[in-house]
Amino acid sequence: MKVAKGLLILTVLGFLGCADAGSPESVTIKFVKALNGLDFKAAGELATEDGKKNLQMMESFMTMAQSQNQEPTLAENATAEEKTTYDDALKTFKEGQAEIEKQKVEAAKAEIKVVNTTLEGDTAKVEYRVIDPTKTEADSAETQKLDLKKVDGVWKVDLKKEA
Repeated sequence: MKVAKGLLILTVLGFLGCADAGSPESVTIKFVKALNGLDFKAAGELATEDGKKNLQMMESFMTMAQSQNQEPTLAENATAEEKTTYDDALKTFKEGQAEIEKQKVEAAKAEIKVVNTTLEGDTAKVEYRVIDPTKTEADSAETQKLDLKKVDGVWKVDLKKEA
C-alpha cells in the first residue's frame, strides 16, 4: 500500500513538473532562444510544417551569406601594398566572425519574457519580449508576437510568410 501511494505521488509530481513543458509560452521561449542562437534545427522542431520550410529558407539564406563571407586569401607573389590590403581585410573578417560569435553568446544569455497569451481553441497568440541582460527591461526590444497552433495535440509555432 505504501509503495502504491509513493508511486502515485511520484507520478503526480512528475506530471506537475512537466505540465508547462508543452504550453504555448514554453514553446515560444524555446523557439525564440533557438532562433536567436541560430539553431534552425531546434527551432524547426517547434514549428509547423510550413514553419519548418520557412526556417529552412532562412537557414539557406544565412548559409549563402556566410559562404560569400569567406576568409580572404593572398597570392604568393603579392606586392607589399596587396599584403597590407590583405592584412586589413583579414583583420576585418576575423572581427566580423568574432562579433557573430559574441552575438550568439549574448543571445543565449537573453531572457525571453512572455507578456500575454491569448488562447482560442487550437490556436494561441503569444506576446513576448527579449530582455537584453546588459539593458533594463524598459530599454529592451519592443513586444513581439508569435502565432501557435496545436498539431496532433502539440503546440507548434505557426510561421507564415509575410506578403
